[in-house]
Parts: sequence; C-alpha cells; structure tokens
Amino acid sequence: MSLAPVDRLTALPDSVCAALITRFEGAGFVPELLAEAERFAPGLLLAPRLPLLRWWLARRPEPGARLARLFKYDEPLATNDARGALGADLAGALTDAGILEPTPDGTQIAARFMITPIAPRLWLLSDSLAAGRDAVMGPGGGTEHLARLVPRPFAGTALDVGCGAGSLALIAARAGARRAVGVDINARAIEIARFNARLNRLAVEFRAGDGVAPVAGEMFDLAISQPPFVVQPGGEAERTFLFGGPDGDDLPRRLLGEMAPVLAPGGQALVLLQSPARDDSPLVTRMRAALGGAPVDLLTVGAKAPSLATQASVFASFEDPALGARYDAAVKRYLDHVAARGIARFDGALVVLGRRSAARADAPDQPPRRYTIGIQVAHADYDAVSLDRYLRGLDLLSLAPEDFERACLQVSPHATVAAESNDAPPAPGERQLIRIGGRGVGADWRADASRLTLLKAVDDAASLGDALRGLSGAASAGLAGTTRESILATVREALIHGVLEIAS
Repeated sequence: MSLAPVDRLTALPDSVCAALITRFEGAGFVPELLAEAERFAPGLLLAPRLPLLRWWLARRPEPGARLARLFKYDEPLATNDARGALGADLAGALTDAGILEPTPDGTQIAARFMITPIAPRLWLLSDSLAAGRDAVMGPGGGTEHLARLVPRPFAGTALDVGCGAGSLALIAARAGARRAVGVDINARAIEIARFNARLNRLAVEFRAGDGVAPVAGEMFDLAISQPPFVVQPGGEAERTFLFGGPDGDDLPRRLLGEMAPVLAPGGQALVLLQSPARDDSPLVTRMRAALGGAPVDLLTVGAKAPSLATQASVFASFEDPALGARYDAAVKRYLDHVAARGIARFDGALVVLGRRSAARADAPDQPPRRYTIGIQVAHADYDAVSLDRYLRGLDLLSLAPEDFERACLQVSPHATVAAESNDAPPAPGERQLIRIGGRGVGADWRADASRLTLLKAVDDAASLGDALRGLSGAASAGLAGTTRESILATVREALIHGVLEIAS
C-alpha cells in the first residue's frame, strides 16, 4: 500500500462534503458503531483484529457497517455494495477525488484513505499507518483521552501541536473555541487537516512547521498535544507520526518547553506522553527540568504504560503489518535498543501546565508561587470537569493561611473507602485506602480513624477555618495532640490526592 495523493481532495465540492456527512449519519456510520465493534475484539494488534471486526460488521444490517468495513477496516467492497451504501453519485464523486478507487479487476471498490467517526460527531480522514513513513495519523485512544479534557462549552483559543489529521483542533472548534489552530511538521498532515475542517464545516487554521514555530509570538488559552513518543532505534528511518527520539521522550520534552511560552494568562497546556522510567528521577522532576524554568504550575497525572513487549510488538507491526519476517527483525531491533539504553519500563502521563492569570494579592510585585506535583492514578476515565475541580483544589495550596482557611471544602464524590486487604473487612483502627474512581482525579491515600474524622469535619463545616475551630477540642475523637499546622498539612495532602475538593 502506498500513500494516496492529497491534491485531489481540494476538488471535492463543499456540497459533496455536506452530502457525505449526511449520508454517514443516516447510514449509521457513527462513533457508537465503531465503539461497539471494538468491544468485540479488544486488545489485539491490527492485523489479527481486522478479520474479527470485518466478520462482526458483515453481520450488521445497517449500511453504516459496510461503510465501516470500507473506510475504517480496509476491506474492499463489491461495487454494488459500496454504491448501495453511499449512493451512486457520492461514490462517483469520492472516486473522482481519489478517496475511492476500483480494484484492478473492476469488481470491487477500495478506500485509499481511512475515515473515522468520533464524538462529538466528527468524521476525520487520515492515512493507513502502514501506507508510508509520512502517513498522517487519525484519531486513536489518546485522542479520546484528550478530547474528554477539552471543556464544553469552550469559548477560548486553542492550539493543537502536532495536529496530524487535525483531530484535537477540530474537537476544540466543535466545543465552541472562538479560534482554533493546528500545527504539524508534516505538510501532508496540514493538507489532510484542512480537508477535514471543510468536511466538518468548521473554521480552523492549519499551519506547517516544527513545534510551535508556526505560531511564534501568539498565545492561547488551551494548548494540547499528543506528540510521537515511541523510541527510535539507531539507524531506523524516520516515521513522522511515531518516533520521539532515542529515548522516546526527546521530542515530547522539547515540545513541553516550547508550549509553556504560548500560554495566555490563565491558560493551560495538556500533553499526553510516555517517558522511560528512571528510579533516580521521578517523572515530575524530569518534566519540570524540561520546562527550563518557565513560571508555570506543573502537574503530572501518571498512569500505567504498556509493557516493553507490547510496545515492541506495536512498533514492529508498523514495519510489517503482516507479522512476517520483517516483524520478527523489528521486534529484535526495538528490544535490543531499549536494553542498550537501560530502559526497563515506561511512565505514561498526562502533563498539565498552568499559567496563573495574576500575581498574588499578598505580594503584587512578585510572580505567583508555583506548584510541581506528580500523582499516580488507577484509571484514565477523568474528564474536563473533574480535572478542573482537582486543579482548583491545587490552587488553594498557594494561598496565604488566612485565605486558605476561608475555603469551603468537601470530600470528593468519587472517593470511596476500602480495606487495604480484600481478604476481610477492615478491623477497628486498621488503616484503610481511600480510592478515587469514576470520573475523579486523584491517587490512593491511606487513612486511619483520625484522618477519617478530620475529613468528615471538613466536609460538614462551612469553611476550613470553622472545621479547625471545631477540631480544636476533638480529644474525644482521637485527635488529641494534633496541632493546627498538622491538620492543615493533612488537608493539603488530601487535596493533592483528590480526596478533598472545593465544595460545589
């Protein structure tokens, strides 16, 4: 398979683009269909998964299932089936634009590009990643993660760094951004992203260039990126969408440093990345070093990354999707490379940068104090609302004591108490785990009876100061000898772990 030319995409009339979206929706070629299909065969590489997904879709009655086989799962359709699912006029127009082409024997129609429907009702054209080293990546699991973190509605300005097919810039535009810009070093990506903006009738700017250079001197309320972060073995030819350098995080760390200066006051950057785990240097420390002294808040939300074996398998599948001899050789190259670099595992993380909007009220001539915090979460199901609530809690950490005590806090609705062991219920006095589930952001926190008492008092009180005054005589509750300072320290720890948050 080779990359299809993109120059004919511009010839597809706007009226045909509108008719195509209408057809996709009416036929049921929608995000919900793909989500249901993917649940049928989760956790496999693309090559062994394709036959399973095609089989599942072939038994679905809606025309959208045929369109999914054609555009998403690389299965040529009988000419009559393709024309029946699309309509003869649309099929002809897409063939003229080079999106579809007849097979050599003339009995089938194949797609030269992929088209993926994603929420919120976007259809994104991209390349098959097996088609060439400059292939343009469409939306994937990381896109879904970052898409959940785009506020809705969102009225600010947005920048998508390394935009690929334009997914995140278009998602921000759909959420209401008054201006959205995507940048990518791959000129092919820019052409495809511009087509996707036209296809979805969204006004988004796309510019070609390295890093944030195409928007030098501009500032944005939201900067978002999922840069390539796969390690690149020595001598391996470049793949624009894949490699992040010899350690994988070389490019992400560079982009992180570049993104801090483009944040407007009150702005935020969200970067999804992987980095080799270093026992002597926590992830949050490495990311702070990458910022080069930029005066921004830093939060790393760590999550479990795929194993080396899984990553080697994915890497090699791009070299040889058929999983043959070239796949075997690529697996060895990858594993030899990470072993030589001393990489035993990876840290996955969402990195959040925040630029404060104003100086501190108690020191107007000084920049606001900054935090550097790293947590490890058990799941990545959190969304924009819960992340915002968590970050607002972290903002309290920089307040002067009298301002901090005016805050009204509550126990997170996502916090639950569990025994450290599943073998038996917790005994009286036994330390327990407070876990953050659902859409919440936070890390496991061990709590004894004293901490649980404190949390209840804070949750019940009108302000933190009121809770402190109530706790001052709490000897009977097991808090005898606990100082005001130690209680405040515990409250701060609970905010960092996401167990406490600003009250609704």
